[in-house]
Amino acid sequence: MTLGRYGKELAKRLRTLSDTEFVDEYGMPKEEIQVNLRTADTAAFGASSIQIGDSYVALMQRTQQGN
Repeated sequence: MTLGRYGKELAKRLRTLSDTEFVDEYGMPKEEIQVNLRTADTAAFGASSIQIGDSYVALMQRTQQGN
């Protein structure tokens, strides 16, 4: 179990305790995704790594908006 998952599980259990009014998680890292691209491979697709990154960002923004 990672430290992040442990923190979420602990917060979940603390919320079930009687007389617990509020539990918040501080210092939890945002989700991070790392993608490694080889320039030759991206060129074979006719795109640069920047174009692929921009496409991913646009996809994530549409997903968060529910589109």
